[in-house]
Amino acid sequence: MSFITEHCPHCDSERVAFRSVGESRHPHGGDFRTVFFSCGKCGRGICVETTPTPNGSGSPHSIEGGLKESGKFNLVRIYPKPKPPEVPEHVPDNIAKAFREARDIAKKSWALAGVGFRITIELAVESFIDDPAQLKKKLYGQIDHLETKRIITPALKDWAHEVRLTGNKGAHDTDGLTKDDVDDLDLFTELFLVHSFTLPERMRIRRENRKTPQASS
Repeated sequence: MSFITEHCPHCDSERVAFRSVGESRHPHGGDFRTVFFSCGKCGRGICVETTPTPNGSGSPHSIEGGLKESGKFNLVRIYPKPKPPEVPEHVPDNIAKAFREARDIAKKSWALAGVGFRITIELAVESFIDDPAQLKKKLYGQIDHLETKRIITPALKDWAHEVRLTGNKGAHDTDGLTKDDVDDLDLFTELFLVHSFTLPERMRIRRENRKTPQASS
């Protein structure tokens, strides 16, 4: 049996060994074959489409050792692919990127994830501030400013401050955060983005698409 090392799209384990469990030869594709691999951690499968290199031939499933390392087969396509972390719709690109990266790094480091969620909140808060004097303030003051101006609700302010405080802890103590901390920061940040960007934009779209004026009553 051959093996490959890949990121599992099912259990999200990175660099896990997959063992081949079989293959199929395409009836009209010459030496084009699909090899079926099983994740060494969760047991679920991926497919690898292969063609032989100039020095390769035979069965990619029957190779003893790494399929990539053998040099005998081209790996044409591997599927399914891991899905990137999800981001709420209508979030500005730079903020969405920061949130996606924070969710991704949470698989490796809770402390760095905390910092990433804090950065996401910081970018989101700053996107609502036009006053240069307010932009010079620290995040604490910026969050309070938005709540004072009724741009965000008291609940959103509380969530943002919690992400700010816990994210700061992650920046100064690499062992200071737990998985529960990161799960909470993920939720608070997502809710902040949904309430700040997703829901207002969806409401704007609904109003634009409404065919009859809203009744005064």
